[in-house]
Amino acid sequence: MKTLADAAKKLCVRCNAELPDGAVYCHLCGAKQNKKTSVKRRGNGQGTVFRRGKTWTAEVVIGYSPDTNRPIRRTKGGFETKKAALDYIPKLKVLVPVQDRITFAELYKRWEPQYEQRVGESTMNGHRAAFAYFKDIWYAPFVDLYTEPLQECIDLCPRGKRTKENMKALCMALYKYAGANRITQDNYAQYLYCGNDAERKRPPLTGEELAAVENAIGKIPYADYTYILCYTGLRPNEMFQMTKDAYDPVNQCLVGGFKTEAGTDRIITLSPKIQQMVADLAEKADPYIFPREDGRMMRDDYFRRSCFSPLMKRLGIEGRVPYSCRHTFSNLLKDVQGSDTDKAALMGHSDASMTKAYQSPDYASLRSITDAI
Repeated sequence: MKTLADAAKKLCVRCNAELPDGAVYCHLCGAKQNKKTSVKRRGNGQGTVFRRGKTWTAEVVIGYSPDTNRPIRRTKGGFETKKAALDYIPKLKVLVPVQDRITFAELYKRWEPQYEQRVGESTMNGHRAAFAYFKDIWYAPFVDLYTEPLQECIDLCPRGKRTKENMKALCMALYKYAGANRITQDNYAQYLYCGNDAERKRPPLTGEELAAVENAIGKIPYADYTYILCYTGLRPNEMFQMTKDAYDPVNQCLVGGFKTEAGTDRIITLSPKIQQMVADLAEKADPYIFPREDGRMMRDDYFRRSCFSPLMKRLGIEGRVPYSCRHTFSNLLKDVQGSDTDKAALMGHSDASMTKAYQSPDYASLRSITDAI
């Protein structure tokens, strides 16, 4: 039986020989007696860092998905040293939710049903799209948010200035709602910056590129939709929401559009180049004139990703986006005779000239422009 005296003896970590007090090395095998200290690990919920390529990344769990219960992680990469990544963890942890405190996503869900009753569907769709780009802070307590995390979401958004403006508008609306409900009296949204979008170009299609799209009709899916966009000036989401009753067979035009007061339910006469094409699509509409192949309503993002981009790639056209079609229509109007007021009406603009306040576009004057394109 091992006695207390035996237990008090210091034994070599390698050969188990008895050692004198204070021995650093074993007198028999020479082994150093100081055991390696275990690496101190960060506790659960304290965040972690890891190497990704040549840089370090900080990471914390900010919550758990209500659907799958899987952890939602927030990361920040690009640190040159491990220490720099570790030092940044407290900034990430500021966004970790606290029990019984309303999060960004929860506040949005409370605000949305009340706000959508006051605005149009287009405005609400813009807010819903903007909400998706705040995913990194969905589970952060709203009262703990400030300008930096909100601005970071805007800066990382891959879309253009209009989407970033919608993101700021959403934050302004949420802070207003939070103030009215005594959640917080702060308004950090007022300091957000959306950029000037100078780097985001939407060049029109050239004459040769437009001819290539026309030749692709019937050969490549959705070439006809792209061509119609170029000859109507419609915004993609305006066109895709048009139902059968948006086509007027008597006056051979489309009536629709939204986003601005001047653009709502405007008259869009059709160039002879697309007249029969639109008439045929309207005749078989159920209910959408420009649906997906399965009959469902075409969405702007789906059209961009699955229709327009593949078409441009097959035609060898680079640097164009769906909104380039609207710019193409505007570019075509430059060389056509007609009043600025009527051209503005076709585009859905309200500020072409001061004469717009005194003139009203009619079918004949609008058609004289589109017939000449």
